[in-house]
Amino acid sequence: MVLFLYGEDSYRSRQKLNQIKKRYLDQDKTGLNLVNIDGEDTSFDGIRKLVGSIPFLAKVRLVIIKDLMSKGKNKRLEDRLTEFIKKNRIPRTTILIFYESGKVDKRKKLFVVLNRQKLAQEFKLLDNLRLEKWIREEVEKRKGSISEEAVSKLASFVGSDLNQMTHEIEKLVAYKSINHRSPPVSGKNGVKLPKVNNQCQITKEDVDLLVKAKIDTDIFKLIDALGQKNKERALRFVHNQLDQGAHELYLLKMIIWQFRNLLQIKDLLEQKKSSYEIAQITHIHPYVIRKSTFQLQNFNLDELKEIYRKLEDADIEIKTGKINGVLALDLLAQEMCS
Repeated sequence: MVLFLYGEDSYRSRQKLNQIKKRYLDQDKTGLNLVNIDGEDTSFDGIRKLVGSIPFLAKVRLVIIKDLMSKGKNKRLEDRLTEFIKKNRIPRTTILIFYESGKVDKRKKLFVVLNRQKLAQEFKLLDNLRLEKWIREEVEKRKGSISEEAVSKLASFVGSDLNQMTHEIEKLVAYKSINHRSPPVSGKNGVKLPKVNNQCQITKEDVDLLVKAKIDTDIFKLIDALGQKNKERALRFVHNQLDQGAHELYLLKMIIWQFRNLLQIKDLLEQKKSSYEIAQITHIHPYVIRKSTFQLQNFNLDELKEIYRKLEDADIEIKTGKINGVLALDLLAQEMCS
């Protein structure tokens, strides 16, 4: 049997892999038949030997090959494994898992063959609706609750990085548990213990207080480059982020998010509102307000409205398949810098 787990959402793919390993070890508690192979440092003969070995005092053997395509550089090895799988050389006593935590070239022959398997599973980044649903479920798993406004803000702050999101959720639930306790109850030997009220709801104010927005200095540098009409620097930023694994829709979402902030702040500044008043009205993080106020020197209100309209149009065109995401970002950067 061959399984293939891959996708940009490495958090959920790793969860799936760990679930499989746990179920297997529940049956074979010795762990002697569980083998992990580093795809960066292996050979075809080594893999074939491990896959073909008879399990020791167990029905099946579990062999996991990690990051062979995303990190490995051995094309000859990939070609030989492709033929090995196509010819169905995997014995029934072996479960072979190919696990890819990084970005994979889907044109590779090995990828094409593995993706035809019935047990191939791709873990895509969650879209906004599924991400918000996931946040609610994760909070509930930890015996907490969260308001809809807090869910939306947390999703916009962190995005689809579920590793960071899990950390932030745990921090928020712990904060509410520690800071909102019911009256003490008696424990063993009469010792008074605080009773934790885990159902105290996480609010958007808690998110503002504890969660650092994932729109880091690089995003602000991009907006600076666009405002200064520096096309080369803007394009370099976009492609650096894409090369580091950022999804084009996520990147566009963060750019839209910041230009929406700029529009709101610009409008309120023209109404002579102070930074404190702007924070109270918009609930935008004070750090973002400070950075945005400086950036607004490069834009007037009409320019911001036109840019925001173009960004929303690009978002719709990408999601409906009318234009490639990377191409759309390139065209936007060039047009905004012209």
